[in-house]
Amino acid sequence: MRKRYSLVTRQLWSDARFIGLSAAGPCGQVLWLYLLTGEHQGPIPGLMRTGRGALADGLGWDLADLERYLDELEGAGLLQRSKRPPLLWLPNALRHNPPQSPNVVKSWAAVAVELPECGLRDTALLTMRRHLAGPFLAAFDDQVLPAVGLEPPAKASGKPTGKASGKASGKICPNQEQEQEQEEPHPPGGGSGEAALWLARYLQKCIRSHSPKARTNVDAWQADIERLVRIDGADPDLVRQVIQWAHCTDPGGFWRPNLLSGGKLRKQWDSLLLRAEKAGKVHRRAATPEAWLKQHVAWLRRWGDRYPGEVLDPAALVAAARADEIHTPKHMAPDLVRWLKERR
Repeated sequence: MRKRYSLVTRQLWSDARFIGLSAAGPCGQVLWLYLLTGEHQGPIPGLMRTGRGALADGLGWDLADLERYLDELEGAGLLQRSKRPPLLWLPNALRHNPPQSPNVVKSWAAVAVELPECGLRDTALLTMRRHLAGPFLAAFDDQVLPAVGLEPPAKASGKPTGKASGKASGKICPNQEQEQEQEEPHPPGGGSGEAALWLARYLQKCIRSHSPKARTNVDAWQADIERLVRIDGADPDLVRQVIQWAHCTDPGGFWRPNLLSGGKLRKQWDSLLLRAEKAGKVHRRAATPEAWLKQHVAWLRRWGDRYPGEVLDPAALVAAARADEIHTPKHMAPDLVRWLKERR
């Protein structure tokens, strides 16, 4: 059936007559409609420089209700966000609102430089780039990416066609496995978005090692894996090890036809990790406050300096770290807060 659309003015949510009508209670559907049609929308489809306070004020909700339904949208894959600096991204917005001309794309450069510098901004722009072609892509690469200091990624060779084979192959990931380790043994540590993109491409490479004609969708996989890392707290390097075991070193090959997407990887994560551990093919990194401090002590001190006269809370520490894309297990937070208090 052909889709039909109706135009809705962005001033709807501040219109006096609309505000005077009886209001629906806080829920995910209302929040989603507000994000799609509200005045916080900018020229670049789906990228909104707005935070929780502005959204709560616009809807007349408590922050607790807003946070609950932002999490709901995020869990459904409709939204990705950075809390500090504040930035929201609707990953599918560009597909429904494509630019009308290359000149429109060029105009995005002036908007992009005003976006807050964070991993989500870079992930969003590089993901949007993959949905452009021809003069639209050229305008994006010439104007938008340089404006924020990004470079177009290297072109991938070949296009995937056909379906993945359900049969287990005797081939191992590139000499496959050894070559891959030498090439780039671990996901990058720049943030959950960057690690998720690396892992999505790694999953694609491992699948193609035994099913060269498999259909793949790195964009969708990246979004699912990013949530696995950021929301579910999975260690990116552990995710890499599990992918390698499932597609390359598991002699039974059970998961090869059954693990063909980032969504399935997230859904089956606990089972995959347990089986890979029993097989002796994954090795957890030491998850201790001492190990965490070696990497992030400067960030922890800066976070504590923001609240010099307030009581530091472990839950607030975990939330702030998540906003800055620093993985911090909840069980560590009390020890980290205690360490910080002792050095005040």
